[in-house]
Amino acid sequence: MKAYADMSREELLQELAKKDAVIAVSQQKVEDRFLEFLEDLDLAWAENEIICDEKGQPQDYRLLRVTPGFEQETGIKFTEGKTILEIFPALDLWWIETFGKVALTGAATRFENFGEVTGNYYEVYAFSRQRGKFTTVFTNISERKEIEYALIQKQTELKLANELLEQRVRERTEELEEAIRAQESFSYSVSHDLRAPLRHMNSFSSMLVEDFGEVLPAEASRYLDRIRGASEKMGTLIDHLLELSRMSRAELNLETVDMSEIAESTMRMFRETDPARRVEQVVEPGMKVLGDSSLMRQLLENLLGNAWKYTSKKPLASIRFGRLEASGQEVYCVEDNGAGFEMLYQDKLFRPFERLHGSEFEGVGIGLATAQRIVQRHGGRIWCQGTVGQGASFYFTLPHSG
Repeated sequence: MKAYADMSREELLQELAKKDAVIAVSQQKVEDRFLEFLEDLDLAWAENEIICDEKGQPQDYRLLRVTPGFEQETGIKFTEGKTILEIFPALDLWWIETFGKVALTGAATRFENFGEVTGNYYEVYAFSRQRGKFTTVFTNISERKEIEYALIQKQTELKLANELLEQRVRERTEELEEAIRAQESFSYSVSHDLRAPLRHMNSFSSMLVEDFGEVLPAEASRYLDRIRGASEKMGTLIDHLLELSRMSRAELNLETVDMSEIAESTMRMFRETDPARRVEQVVEPGMKVLGDSSLMRQLLENLLGNAWKYTSKKPLASIRFGRLEASGQEVYCVEDNGAGFEMLYQDKLFRPFERLHGSEFEGVGIGLATAQRIVQRHGGRIWCQGTVGQGASFYFTLPHSG
């Protein structure tokens, strides 16, 4: 074979033409193998040729080759020589513009779009290996889109439900604030409007006894004593009612509170008031909570005071204050071996002025209601267990402070 330098111009052109033919055949073989590879993948693809106007602007494209999967996914039946607008005259020109850029610039693109003609959503990958031609791979994603839209609809419904819930919470909060204002107004009336008549009743009754006691019949004096006793009892009820109202409104000053120390000092105070009583007292050390110290003292004074009162008829009383763990939460407990109660009526114990025992135990029935308010104000809960004649246990939870 002659060297290129020894060839004539005509021989050189002939040799170059042979080389071009070999390259063209090789390129065609590569092209055919590539298309066979796409067919083996069972993809919905099509080989296309862009059609431009005299200004070089894409105006249509012709399908050169398609797979069965392409026809199935897109609904486009391949007809040799037909352009896409001849198959689908109503096709959105956006598709032609997008594919035209790929065919003329060689820049591949991937997008999702809705095919109005077929009524399906597609993920489309378009690329070009030769100027003027482009390959498209279609994937029908209608089912996925339905799921996405269903999810969006559920999210929208959830958002609307949350907004409705927030609105209801705002409305309930406003109602609660109005109820609190009404309660405060009532408390003011109790402390001023009701106290004045009671003071007058008590004062005039006392004046009658002091000024006319010698001439009053004995029965009249007894009536006056009963009037004064009733007014004093009413005054006590008002005081406790105001105390319960204050517990609901008092601002919390949270700090670490030593409940063991408060319990010890409270029991010491009770023993000083009745030193003759035999009481077995157990207070677990080191119990600390996060709370308002004054309210924590009121809480324990009410619960321990309850235990002290209802064990008063026992020859040897037992009062214990400790803690236990339930469901991973620290629970505090005040228990005694006193009069106890019927579990059937346990809900009544925390209602204001409800009492399960008669006149054998003094009280107005406000202590446990106040204790419940205090615990609830601190984000805890309180409950009880009891057996008639064997004692009672009051359990409550509070924020722990290590």
